[in-house]
Amino acid sequence: MFIKKNIKNLEASSIIQSMLYNISYSIIENLDLRFEHFNELINIENCIIEEIQLDAAWFLKGLVFKNNIVKSAISYETGGHNNDIISIEGNIFFGFFDFLDCHFEDKVFIKNNIFIEGTNILGNKGKGFENTFKSGIVTENNIGNISISE
Repeated sequence: MFIKKNIKNLEASSIIQSMLYNISYSIIENLDLRFEHFNELINIENCIIEEIQLDAAWFLKGLVFKNNIVKSAISYETGGHNNDIISIEGNIFFGFFDFLDCHFEDKVFIKNNIFIEGTNILGNKGKGFENTFKSGIVTENNIGNISISE
């Protein structure tokens, strides 16, 4: 488990090289997970994150993103491709969480989050970049609009 109070930059390559797949109780200035295929379950819990970058991140063995505070907007374009569950639960997102053209293979859980600026995870219906959920999506007890269309 990776526990550290303050982290300036944490990149996907560092996580993979050091096999630190559990990140918790940290204040992270920049979490850059872009353009990586993660072959292990990634757990990010109980963190304060100034900025997170997710474009083209594939969580093949799943993702648990739980009880975090994210202060900036998030772009998650062409992501998903998960063979195991993705769970986003109990977080506070201050900026807009933009899901664009994500294709999720296994089930996705979006539960008990606060989306202050909203998200389009269920939005963009009928558009060429609509998100897809092959095994379904469960949304429960979220605050904020989760069906914004661009």
